[in-house]
Amino acid sequence: LDAFLLRFGGTANNLLTVARPLAEIGAWDLLDVVETRFDDLQLQDREFTLVRVGTNVVRGRLQVAQKQLLGLQADTEIASSPAQSRWLSAMIALVDFFITGEEAPRAKMIEDVRAVPFSLSVFRQFAKLSEVQEEDEIALQILDVARRRYPSSEATANAYEQLKFAI
Repeated sequence: LDAFLLRFGGTANNLLTVARPLAEIGAWDLLDVVETRFDDLQLQDREFTLVRVGTNVVRGRLQVAQKQLLGLQADTEIASSPAQSRWLSAMIALVDFFITGEEAPRAKMIEDVRAVPFSLSVFRQFAKLSEVQEEDEIALQILDVARRRYPSSEATANAYEQLKFAI
């Protein structure tokens, strides 16, 4: 990793290329090195921030994730895209629920999940984050919406059935 960062670690895109798989496999120590490099270079990148948000939720750093999400609200590109705005709204509500346990953010997030034609990967992301936070009922509701919206996805149907059985 050090050799890669020394040679290619000067751009947000290259750091993002490394950060995504590290986040996916949960290589937190290595990801911390990449994030430190990103911060040291004072880079700004929305996609990198999105990776950070997801990993911070998975790692239980909910206040950090919340702060990052609220920072994304000022992003004019996100604000100008209805789909991205709805994703951001749903993600903020999801993290707020994880932090507070209150019903209002949970209901808002479920409403957004039902109303917005999110991609299958977004449904999976929300469900995974919910499972990591031990909110299996929310994950089940999200997977239920996803399997109805994408009936040809066997993986989603299987994930729904497995979680339903586990609960």
